[in-house]
Amino acid sequence: MEKGDKIKDIRDNTTHTVDCVDVYETDTLVFTEDKKYIPIEFVSEIDLCDTLEEVLTNNPEIIEEYLNETVLKPFNDYLKRVLKEEEEGRYEWGRDKKNEI
Repeated sequence: MEKGDKIKDIRDNTTHTVDCVDVYETDTLVFTEDKKYIPIEFVSEIDLCDTLEEVLTNNPEIIEEYLNETVLKPFNDYLKRVLKEEEEGRYEWGRDKKNEI
């Protein structure tokens, strides 16, 4: 853990930025940029999963946009292609005529 790292105080789920870490005889304290100190046993480092969870929780439209682009749009494009081929007589549901001999 070094200066600038993001941490979470597991006692109250607050997020802080590390200023420094000091070791005393039996205790290690993490001092934060907002002038707090947290005993090391109550500190959890924030990783990519924590950051991702926060972003998705606070911005649900990101999930909707992702699903639209990766699932719905390709599926709708496929359905349009199948319907067009069906109108042209090249496709029957359950059977693809263009691959027949």
